[in-house]
Amino acid sequence: MNKLNLLFTAGVLSLAVASTSVYARDCDNPRHAERLAERLELSEVQADQVHSILSEQCQSMQALKEQTRDSLSAVLTADQLEAFEEMEKRRKHHRPFHKDKG
Repeated sequence: MNKLNLLFTAGVLSLAVASTSVYARDCDNPRHAERLAERLELSEVQADQVHSILSEQCQSMQALKEQTRDSLSAVLTADQLEAFEEMEKRRKHHRPFHKDKG
């Protein structure tokens, strides 16, 4: 696989992983649901439901990221996978609303 194809594939996969939700950046932040509750003036029941939904979404996104990495590791060489992960770190670093978890 030449570099252009590798970059294209990495870009497409990055978009697929990153496009899950605007709430992805705070999915592990317990204050996020609290801020939403305050700003949206949610009832206690709504706040609990929102927190539950966001928590489930976070877990789903984590699972998707792991599945994507597993799929990539079956296709890419070790060097290509390492390059892809480096590209992901740089991409996250240049997007200030995402926190680098790794």
